[in-house]
Amino acid sequence: MIVYLSHPYTGDEVKNIEHASTIALQLSYQYTVFSPLNNFTFINSDFTYGQVMKMCLDMLEKCDKLIYYGHSNGVDTEIAFAKKLGIPVEEWTE
Repeated sequence: MIVYLSHPYTGDEVKNIEHASTIALQLSYQYTVFSPLNNFTFINSDFTYGQVMKMCLDMLEKCDKLIYYGHSNGVDTEIAFAKKLGIPVEEWTE
């Protein structure tokens, strides 16, 4: 099963990436995990927010489940998209 990990990015980017990495590691004992904060490290300021969200949603479409932590515009967009596609959504609680 492939799980998409949705996690806020903006605010404290370094802390958010580290936290997403911690969650992804824990999930990886049970699932194959796709985490945009970890897998899209090549993204730079040349990309618009819209371009990055399109990449995220393209990957989410291939996943079997979305697990999210926290809320942001991006996380909420991903949750809505997953629900629209019938992809199960689960909140990560620590």
